[in-house]
Amino acid sequence: MPPSVPNPLAPWAGGGNNGFGNARKDAIILPGLFNFNLAAFKTFSFTENVKLQMRFESFNTFNHTEFLNIDAGTNDANFGQVTSAYDPRVLQLGGKFSF
Repeated sequence: MPPSVPNPLAPWAGGGNNGFGNARKDAIILPGLFNFNLAAFKTFSFTENVKLQMRFESFNTFNHTEFLNIDAGTNDANFGQVTSAYDPRVLQLGGKFSF
Protein backbone atom coordinates (compact mmCIF):
# COMPACT_ATOMS: atom_id res chain seq x y z
CA MET A 1 0.00 0.00 0.00
CA PRO A 2 1.54 3.37 -1.04
CA PRO A 3 2.06 5.99 1.65
CA SER A 4 -0.80 8.45 1.97
CA VAL A 5 -0.16 11.87 0.48
CA PRO A 6 -1.92 14.78 2.16
CA ASN A 7 -4.34 16.75 0.03
CA PRO A 8 -2.98 20.11 -1.07
CA LEU A 9 -4.50 23.09 0.72
CA ALA A 10 -6.62 25.29 -1.54
CA PRO A 11 -5.48 28.95 -1.72
CA TRP A 12 -8.79 30.19 -0.27
CA ALA A 13 -8.74 27.78 2.67
CA GLY A 14 -6.61 30.04 4.87
CA GLY A 15 -4.61 28.75 7.78
CA GLY A 16 -1.14 29.44 9.08
CA ASN A 17 0.74 31.16 6.23
CA ASN A 18 -1.41 29.32 3.70
CA GLY A 19 -4.01 30.72 1.38
CA PHE A 20 -5.29 34.26 1.14
CA GLY A 21 -6.34 35.23 4.65
CA ASN A 22 -9.89 34.18 5.47
CA ALA A 23 -11.36 34.93 2.03
CA ARG A 24 -13.83 32.45 0.64
CA LYS A 25 -13.53 30.61 -2.65
CA ASP A 26 -13.78 32.79 -5.81
CA ALA A 27 -13.50 36.01 -3.80
CA ILE A 28 -11.28 37.51 -6.50
CA ILE A 29 -13.28 38.52 -9.56
CA LEU A 30 -11.42 39.98 -12.52
CA PRO A 31 -13.06 42.62 -14.72
CA GLY A 32 -15.16 41.42 -17.62
CA LEU A 33 -15.24 42.64 -21.19
CA PHE A 34 -17.30 45.60 -22.40
CA ASN A 35 -16.73 45.49 -26.12
CA PHE A 36 -19.00 46.53 -28.98
CA ASN A 37 -18.20 45.96 -32.66
CA LEU A 38 -20.29 47.59 -35.37
CA ALA A 39 -20.46 47.19 -39.13
CA ALA A 40 -22.40 49.00 -41.83
CA PHE A 41 -22.38 48.26 -45.54
CA LYS A 42 -24.14 49.40 -48.69
CA THR A 43 -24.26 47.66 -52.06
CA PHE A 44 -24.49 49.75 -55.23
CA SER A 45 -25.71 47.98 -58.38
CA PHE A 46 -24.50 49.42 -61.69
CA THR A 47 -25.87 46.67 -63.92
CA GLU A 48 -27.36 43.28 -63.17
CA ASN A 49 -23.92 41.68 -62.70
CA VAL A 50 -21.70 44.64 -61.77
CA LYS A 51 -21.89 45.63 -58.10
CA LEU A 52 -19.85 47.63 -55.62
CA GLN A 53 -20.11 47.02 -51.90
CA MET A 54 -18.73 49.61 -49.46
CA ARG A 55 -18.21 48.50 -45.87
CA PHE A 56 -17.36 50.40 -42.68
CA GLU A 57 -16.40 48.47 -39.54
CA SER A 58 -15.56 49.59 -36.03
CA PHE A 59 -13.95 47.36 -33.40
CA ASN A 60 -14.17 48.42 -29.72
CA THR A 61 -16.52 51.17 -30.90
CA PHE A 62 -16.83 53.02 -27.58
CA ASN A 63 -13.06 52.81 -26.94
CA HIS A 64 -13.55 51.30 -23.48
CA THR A 65 -10.31 50.15 -21.89
CA GLU A 66 -10.18 46.36 -21.69
CA PHE A 67 -7.51 45.08 -19.33
CA LEU A 68 -5.61 41.92 -20.19
CA ASN A 69 -3.25 39.72 -18.19
CA ILE A 70 -4.25 40.84 -14.70
CA ASP A 71 -2.21 38.87 -12.20
CA ALA A 72 -4.71 36.96 -10.07
CA GLY A 73 -2.14 34.73 -8.36
CA THR A 74 -2.47 35.36 -4.64
CA ASN A 75 0.98 34.01 -3.85
CA ASP A 76 3.23 36.53 -5.63
CA ALA A 77 4.21 40.17 -5.34
CA ASN A 78 2.50 41.20 -8.60
CA PHE A 79 -0.99 40.34 -7.37
CA GLY A 80 -3.61 42.63 -8.93
CA GLN A 81 -1.25 44.35 -11.35
CA VAL A 82 -2.32 44.92 -14.95
CA THR A 83 0.37 44.00 -17.44
CA SER A 84 -1.35 44.84 -20.75
CA ALA A 85 -4.61 45.83 -22.44
CA TYR A 86 -6.59 44.91 -25.53
CA ASP A 87 -6.37 47.07 -28.64
CA PRO A 88 -8.03 50.50 -28.62
CA ARG A 89 -10.73 51.48 -31.11
CA VAL A 90 -9.97 50.31 -34.65
CA LEU A 91 -11.81 51.67 -37.70
CA GLN A 92 -11.78 49.91 -41.04
CA LEU A 93 -13.11 50.90 -44.45
CA GLY A 94 -13.29 48.48 -47.33
CA GLY A 95 -14.81 47.95 -50.72
CA LYS A 96 -15.63 44.94 -52.89
CA PHE A 97 -16.17 45.18 -56.63
CA SER A 98 -17.86 42.18 -58.21
CA PHE A 99 -18.57 41.60 -61.89
